[in-house]
Amino acid sequence: MYSDYLKLLVKQHPRIHVLNNIVSSSFVADALLALGAGPVMGFDPRESAEITAASDGLCLNTGTPHRGIEESYLLSLEMAAERGIPVVLDCPGVGASALRMEIARDLLAVMRSGTPSWLRIVRGNGSEILSLAAGESRGGCIDSAHAAGEALEAGRSLLTCAEAVCISGRVNHIIHSGASSPVAGGSPLMAAASGFGCISTALMTAFLAVHRNLHTTPTASAASAARAAEGVCRLMADCAGGLGEVRTPGAYKSAFIDSLYKISETINMKQESPICHQSL
Repeated sequence: MYSDYLKLLVKQHPRIHVLNNIVSSSFVADALLALGAGPVMGFDPRESAEITAASDGLCLNTGTPHRGIEESYLLSLEMAAERGIPVVLDCPGVGASALRMEIARDLLAVMRSGTPSWLRIVRGNGSEILSLAAGESRGGCIDSAHAAGEALEAGRSLLTCAEAVCISGRVNHIIHSGASSPVAGGSPLMAAASGFGCISTALMTAFLAVHRNLHTTPTASAASAARAAEGVCRLMADCAGGLGEVRTPGAYKSAFIDSLYKISETINMKQESPICHQSL
């Protein structure tokens, strides 16, 4: 399923406006480049809407809010709504402060006002999805205090804001049209290094940016395909270089970026994916 998206990414080279947190911006840019997308980091409110208008997708991650970028979030999202530019919204640690919650409420109001043809996904861990749905803290830390399965009902309530909701955890859940689909989670090493959640959001945005070219599939398919591609890359990273499981966070991050590049290159060369003889 993800192979169709990867072929389109290389062919179309979609431009992704990334309003990302400052912790993982470089990691996210490398991930998008490895797959064939073109990341643009435009944080200043004097240019954010203009950059969004010229992009094929908006990756909106509010993980490190500060003066200026708060305005950029809103301006870019409003431009995406006006132009129908696909967007994925991720609000890390939304329950950690009143500021984060206020920003999320404003952004969800814009998401809710969108037309049915506007492709949009909300992504977060269990605590973040519970907080977004309730409008108040259900766990203040970036690490979730709730399993993804505990947030299913909350996730369904957010379908008024987006066509699909992705809840991350040891088992991920992708919710659409009231239904939910479980998807395998990531490697334990992903929890030992920053940025893997941000990469999930960015990859979903890239897949969503080319999604309309697949016509018949629902928006949730883009989220599912992105998670499936991540799963393959996780297996490849686990056995990078044929030396067995990678056991350090830094090496794992590097191996994961390499795996994103290899999976895209392999599919576009119409060869079998090298996954160390493991299967999904």
